Amino acid sequence: MALVEREDTLRRLNDLLSMAAEGSGRVALVRGEAGIGKTSVVKEFVARIEDAHVLWGGCDDLMAARPLGPIWDMAFDEPSLEAALQSDDRQKTLRAVFDLLTRSLRPTVMVVEDAHWADDATLDLLKFVGRRIDRTHGLVIITYRDGETPGDHPLRVALGDLSHGVVERIQLQPLSVAGVKELAGDQLDTQSLWELTGGNPFFVSEAVETASDTVPVSIRDAVHARILRLSDGARRVVELAAVAPSRIELDVVAAVMGDVSAAI
Repeated sequence: MALVEREDTLRRLNDLLSMAAEGSGRVALVRGEAGIGKTSVVKEFVARIEDAHVLWGGCDDLMAARPLGPIWDMAFDEPSLEAALQSDDRQKTLRAVFDLLTRSLRPTVMVVEDAHWADDATLDLLKFVGRRIDRTHGLVIITYRDGETPGDHPLRVALGDLSHGVVERIQLQPLSVAGVKELAGDQLDTQSLWELTGGNPFFVSEAVETASDTVPVSIRDAVHARILRLSDGARRVVELAAVAPSRIELDVVAAVMGDVSAAI
C-alpha cells in the first residue's frame, strides 16, 4: 500500500540526517496512535537513504521483557554490539552504542521501535545517548504510541530529560479525506470510509483490501489486542461505548457506571 501524506515527515527526517552527517546528532520522536504508520514512514525514510549505517531494533510487549531488547536486535548486523552485550557489562554496552554513533565516515541511523514497551535498561540507554547525541554523527529515531504513554510513563520521564535543542518531535496525523481517497480509489465511498476509520491508515488499508462492508478480521484482532491491555475499568467503559452506534455521551456512561473518569 502506498505511503500517503507523509512527505513532510520524510523531509524533516532527512534534514535531521543532514545535521547528523555534519556532526550535530539528533533524536527524532515519531509518535501517534496504533496503525497511524510510524513503522511505514521510518521504513520509507531508511529505504531512501543512500549513505548511512542503519541499525534497527524493537521493544516487545512481553511478560518478561529482554533487557536492552532493541540492542540485541541490532547486534545481528553489528558484531561489536553482540560482544558488548555478551560481556554483561552495562557500561560497555552503552559505550559500544555511543561509539557507533560517533563514527564520522558516514552517519549512523539507530531506530528504536515501540519504545512505549521499552524496559528500564533500554530507557537508560536512550537517556544516556540522547544527552550526548549532539556530539555524534548519529540520528536516533524513536517510535511510540501516544495512547500508551501517559504523563507519568517511564518513557516520558526519560525523554523529558533530553535537551530541547536536539529533539525533533514528530506527531503523525490521520489521513485527510483526500488521503483516504488516494488509498481507496473508487472501490469504496471515500467519505464513509474516512468517517468509519478516522483516517487511520491501517484501518483504511485493511478495509480497501477486503473491499467489504464488514469489519476485516485483522482490524478486529488489532482492536481486541489493544482492549485486552486495558485495566478492568477501562475495558468496561469501552464495552459500554461499543453498544452505541457512533458515540456515547459522558453523562450516559456516568449514569450506568458511576464515576469512571480514571478509567477513561
